[in-house]
Amino acid sequence: MSTMREALDPLLKSGGIYYSYHDRKDNAEEIIMVLYVDDILLDTMGELLKVKCRMSSYRCMMEFKCFAADLFEQFDNRQT
Repeated sequence: MSTMREALDPLLKSGGIYYSYHDRKDNAEEIIMVLYVDDILLDTMGELLKVKCRMSSYRCMMEFKCFAADLFEQFDNRQT
């Protein structure tokens, strides 16, 4: 766990990223770590990286724009 904390330290210091961890009841040697990322950080990175998203009103793909987030379908795990 200390190795993971050390690796995450630069991300945590930049802000917008948090984590929690939970001990596994069925396996004491394993820990489940959950990372949380603020929506604004995801939106900003999506725009900077020119992520293509499907428009909710029209079936076409366009580059994501933070200011127009309500025009896009919600992200789901099938999109890349």
